[in-house]
Amino acid sequence: MGRALNDQSAEPAFKAQALMLPSESDLALARDPADPAAIHAAREALRTRLAVHLGDLLRRLHGGLQEAGEFSLDAAAAGRRALRNEALSLLAADPTAENRERALGHFRAAANMTDAIGGLSALMLMGGAEFETALEAFYERWKHEPLVIDKWFRIQALSPAEDTLGRLLGLMAHPAFDPRNPNRFRSVVQAFAMGNPSRFHDPSGAGYRFVGDQILAVDGANPNLAARLVETLCGWRRYGPELGGLMKAELERIAEAPGISKNVLELVSRALD
Repeated sequence: MGRALNDQSAEPAFKAQALMLPSESDLALARDPADPAAIHAAREALRTRLAVHLGDLLRRLHGGLQEAGEFSLDAAAAGRRALRNEALSLLAADPTAENRERALGHFRAAANMTDAIGGLSALMLMGGAEFETALEAFYERWKHEPLVIDKWFRIQALSPAEDTLGRLLGLMAHPAFDPRNPNRFRSVVQAFAMGNPSRFHDPSGAGYRFVGDQILAVDGANPNLAARLVETLCGWRRYGPELGGLMKAELERIAEAPGISKNVLELVSRALD
């Protein structure tokens, strides 16, 4: 990886792609049965090893790619922004005081949405006071832009922190959250179920129960949205007996709920068959 990043002949966009490890969901497809906790631990261990051993190089890249002058939409500039944000994301796996301060400085100095989201996402991966500070600042700046606030909700739904489920329950009581707004609902519930496997597949089954509750809550108003969420539970056979059993039990609970829509019932029945 170090040689790839030092290769002067390679485009920044290519290097940015090289820094992106396969997602936990993609890695799970290669395991039978899938073990989300083991995949998460192994992937984070590799990220940490890369961040520690390549720390100086990543910090040099991040500092040297900072844009000066007018924002540009051309491919070269976009590639530099992508590499800078990926370097910061990897540094987040080594949450030292220096790297935390770098991520917060990145967020505060962001002159475009790509960099603002990149900084906020890196801080999310590290957690702590810096993340909470950035969240508050981001919301205050963009609270009148619904599509941007969807991103604010989504970033929190993707947090690997152990308290994420409690955070989501709090977000659903936030004045800006409206379960009747499909985009806002997806930014919290669907983002969690599809993009945060380590928390969705919590061994306690709390993630499955949360999603099941939301399926039942939204089904009456938007059965298509509810059906899309059901799909996150339908692969229960791909997991071990503990997780698979909890997912199956959630599907059975949904199937037995009174007044369930035809869309949802059909998907659930097929998954249980």
